[in-house]
Amino acid sequence: MHTYAHKPAGASGADRSSDSSHSKQVKALLNRGANRKPVQAKMQVGKANDRYEREADQVAQRVTADTPQAVSISALDMGAIQRMPEGAVATRDEEEELLQASADGPVGGLDSHIERGINAARGGGEDLPAAARGYFEPRFGTRFSDTRIHDSPSAHRLAAGLGARAFTTGSDVFFNAGEYQPDTRAGQQLLAHELTHVVQQRRGGGAVQPKLIQRDTTAPQPTPDPPAAPAAFAGDKTTGLVDTAAGTITWSSISIPTFKNRGHRRTRYQALSPLRRGQGERVDRSGENDPAQRDNWLSSLDKSSIREELENKLKTANAGEMPAGDQHVFEVRTRARQNRYYVGSLDSLATEFLIPTWGGRQQRAEPRFFHVDHIVELQLANWPHSPQGNELENYELLEGQANTTSGRMVREAISDKISGFIRATDGVYGETEPEIKRGFTLVFEGARGSGGPSVGNSDFWVRSDIESGAHLHAVVAADPTKIGGPGLTRIFSRANGGVSREFTWSGDTTAEQEVPSSLPRERYWLKPLVITHKYFRTEPESVTETPDFGYLRVHVSQRDKVFKSTEPVDLPLNRFIGARYGGILQDSLRTTIGDLKANFFSPITFSNIDVAGDRGIVAEGNIDVSLPFFSEATTIGIRLGDGTVSVFKEFSTEDIAVPAPFSVDECSLRVSYSLDNDWSLDGRVSFGIENVGQGEITASLLPDTGLAASGEFNFESTLFNPATLTVGYSAGAWSFGGEVGFEEGLIPGVTDGTLSVNWAEGVLTGSGEVGFSYPWLSRGNLHLAYGEARGLEVRGGVELTGEVPGLNSGTVNVVVSKNTEGAWALGGSIEADLDTSRVPGLTETRFSGSLENGIFNATLRSAFERNIASGNVTVGVTNQAINAEGNPIEGQATEALVFYGSGSVTLALTPWLDATAGVEFARDGGISLRGAIEVTEDIEILSDEQTPDLELPRSRRPSFDVDIPLASIGVADVALRLGGSLNAYVRTSPFTLQDVRLDVFYDFDDPNATTVEGNARLHMDAQAGLEGSLQVGLSARVLVIRGGGEIELTVGAMLDGQLDAVVHPSWNIQNGFAVTASIDAVVSPTVYVDLGGRIFVELDALIGSIDVWESERLSIARKELPLDIELGARASATYREKPDNAFTYAPPTWVIPSTRDLQRAFTDAVLDEV
Repeated sequence: MHTYAHKPAGASGADRSSDSSHSKQVKALLNRGANRKPVQAKMQVGKANDRYEREADQVAQRVTADTPQAVSISALDMGAIQRMPEGAVATRDEEEELLQASADGPVGGLDSHIERGINAARGGGEDLPAAARGYFEPRFGTRFSDTRIHDSPSAHRLAAGLGARAFTTGSDVFFNAGEYQPDTRAGQQLLAHELTHVVQQRRGGGAVQPKLIQRDTTAPQPTPDPPAAPAAFAGDKTTGLVDTAAGTITWSSISIPTFKNRGHRRTRYQALSPLRRGQGERVDRSGENDPAQRDNWLSSLDKSSIREELENKLKTANAGEMPAGDQHVFEVRTRARQNRYYVGSLDSLATEFLIPTWGGRQQRAEPRFFHVDHIVELQLANWPHSPQGNELENYELLEGQANTTSGRMVREAISDKISGFIRATDGVYGETEPEIKRGFTLVFEGARGSGGPSVGNSDFWVRSDIESGAHLHAVVAADPTKIGGPGLTRIFSRANGGVSREFTWSGDTTAEQEVPSSLPRERYWLKPLVITHKYFRTEPESVTETPDFGYLRVHVSQRDKVFKSTEPVDLPLNRFIGARYGGILQDSLRTTIGDLKANFFSPITFSNIDVAGDRGIVAEGNIDVSLPFFSEATTIGIRLGDGTVSVFKEFSTEDIAVPAPFSVDECSLRVSYSLDNDWSLDGRVSFGIENVGQGEITASLLPDTGLAASGEFNFESTLFNPATLTVGYSAGAWSFGGEVGFEEGLIPGVTDGTLSVNWAEGVLTGSGEVGFSYPWLSRGNLHLAYGEARGLEVRGGVELTGEVPGLNSGTVNVVVSKNTEGAWALGGSIEADLDTSRVPGLTETRFSGSLENGIFNATLRSAFERNIASGNVTVGVTNQAINAEGNPIEGQATEALVFYGSGSVTLALTPWLDATAGVEFARDGGISLRGAIEVTEDIEILSDEQTPDLELPRSRRPSFDVDIPLASIGVADVALRLGGSLNAYVRTSPFTLQDVRLDVFYDFDDPNATTVEGNARLHMDAQAGLEGSLQVGLSARVLVIRGGGEIELTVGAMLDGQLDAVVHPSWNIQNGFAVTASIDAVVSPTVYVDLGGRIFVELDALIGSIDVWESERLSIARKELPLDIELGARASATYREKPDNAFTYAPPTWVIPSTRDLQRAFTDAVLDEV
């Protein structure tokens, strides 16, 4: 079906001509050759602003919003090309004329180049780019892998020929020149609009639907503003005035059947205005909300006048006397020989006549069946939120068909109001009728009558009529012997009589008789039960005294479309009191009806079963759906009456029991049965798994298998391609299955693969082989699983290839899942074993790590023990680049895996000497040591004892000592002491080994690459000096004891020097041992003056002086004058083992200052001191 917008009759001639031309072109497009797929058998030319276009606009707004919103897209139920014709203005309020054209015969020609162009272009074009697919597919919840984009000059001409910015046919989208701009906001919205048509047609079956445009077909549409939040108070009372704060939508009026808007009914409607349809998807009549109006009517009405009137009728028929006994028979005379007979006590009959089966006040009444009706329909009386609609004042008896029709008309009128409101508000307050009903109370300020059934005086009774007995004019006392007669019996459905069904009967037999199909009024009276045989006891005449009247043999036929067939059973009949030719069905009939089961759905629970005389079985109840397709509480309403069966149910999302982990999002399934249409199940169920995918199924009822459903489930297109599973339900079981695939480019690191997916016992599983883009990861089997906590995951253990250095074996526990940003990504944990033959010495061998965002990193921390080395190391395998320090550069991935690591070990060189070395690992897993043997403390080669200071003993120093007496008194004297001496000395420090360091590199895999390099320093400090001193002192002697003090002036010169021998040894396989040594022996002179003193006590003996006590030398002052000159020598030598044990040395260099240098140095020192 091709649809386009046509101007109203008032358009200009030019416009009409243009539109006519377009109409002919579009019509002719339907008439393709027989070898081409037809678009649609019929064509409807509709409004430009039809619901599919509005839906496409809404969907485009939602999927291109900054925060995408979920969308629901309907199926296109008519094929269409839609366009805005030349001269039309694209406004929502414009009224456009609908045209209809038949496609069955010739309807005019289409320009041949347009027809050929469209047909030739289908399936061509280009794929929707990967970037656009990645953007739109998650937002639409479906794949566009088969969508073709046409943006060529020929496509531009076709779109221009149809007056469109773009148009869509099937999966082909054609753009006018400059309109295809998927990288701009406006272009994305146009593309989203057309992709909506792709989905509509995919679900509806291959139609054509272009984008609507304004007159200037080449000017791009302005970017619509983002949808505003729904106003809290908007609209008007014609299309619906919404008040979100109050939760109401108000209209000025609602249409009701004309008879409801007259007389006492009009008064009642006015009393309950404004009318309200209570909030809720359904007007609940179940459980405590059951209005039970029939029971209320029977228990509330006053029946005293009825009893009194019946008593009067008995007396009139019996000469003013009451007949004996308490069981009485009355006849209701009606037209068309459908008289009723009732039997019972006056009280029971008075109750029975509260709901008569006749209408009118004449002596012969009209046969009728009445319902206790709500004058103001409960669906307009705010039920169950308000009790007013179920009060006695709102009851009347109304002919049953009129009541049913009235309820349906009001329900449809409410639906029309809701549909108009949704259109007027663009669905911002709710897009479906159930949404509006659930969200709002619907208010109608008044009612207006329109159409409906004709209801006359014989079609209703009001309460006052019944309580006054005004309905009893056709009732008379009766003689039960007059019921039936030879050749004819009457069978009543209830013990108290009422309406009966006539059966032919030849009374001179005691054998049962067959009820042939030629007597349908007898055979199908109790439909769905078929009466196949009958037997009535009418002989002899005295048989009226016996209670047994006979039986009817019944069963449900195998050809019955609603109920399951049953075996024949006999329904026993009681005798109507005093009647030879009258029988009554026993209550066992209700048991038989109650045991019926429905085809497809099974048990039925009837809430009310009756046999309404000539109408046959009248029952209402619910089919208890016992299929796994539905939830346990789901029921389907069923009604029997007048020989027909009606079944109807609109299922809600709560009624559908899709198995875990799926959940139902939308449901439009409806089931019905009627004699005209047989069983019907149509609509669809949309279901899904949050953040995983969406699916849709349609259901049907099949004669052989019962309820069946089929459809598909589409995973998110950013995860799989293909991504569709088939979904089915048949023979009471669900089935989900199919193959999904990985496509290169969808998930980084995954190149290809196919998973066979299945569902069983509430668990969604799948498995298959998958390939990866990493050379170090082999193909592996992955398994699909879903859990509420983790969501959907595809996981499995995948082996590392043999190309991984340093590893003996390894497994990546791959997981494909959604990351924190909502994108599908490849990750997993790593477990690997160290190749101990390649990397020996580690006590731990198990690697652990992760694969994340394409980065492989597995590490191992272990103790290291090998030969004289022991310590701790950390090793790893990664595909990241390694920096100069041997550490991974975070996030910088490479293709190959490399081995890296570091650590520190201690080398036990000798029992008394340890060295620390760093461990280095080559990229292929090789291990080496690089470290320094370093001694931080000096090692004494010659100790102080072995290098003693040398100094002239005092006894050997050149000296003089003269005492000059100053005074003498007996045994005491005082003397002046003059003395002097010359001293020479040499002082040395211990001879030490200093700054010892040995750098070692050792490769365990390549010992020939071992190198040793180092250095050491032999050091000794030395000082030599010559000094002269002059002492001047004063002493006193008493007897042989002398004591005194002296001042000493010392002038000297000393040489401070050091001996340094620096050695640089090295060794490797190629060059052998080599050593380079350099020796420095240099001294610096210093001149000094020292002033000191001492106190002493001596013993003068005949043999000389003996020191008794002497104080420490007291330092009074000292001045040193270092001279900035050096004296000494320097020398170096080298030894190499290879190739010829070569020894080389350099001649020593002597450092000797000149006399002039000495003078300058001394002068500078003095001047510096001054």
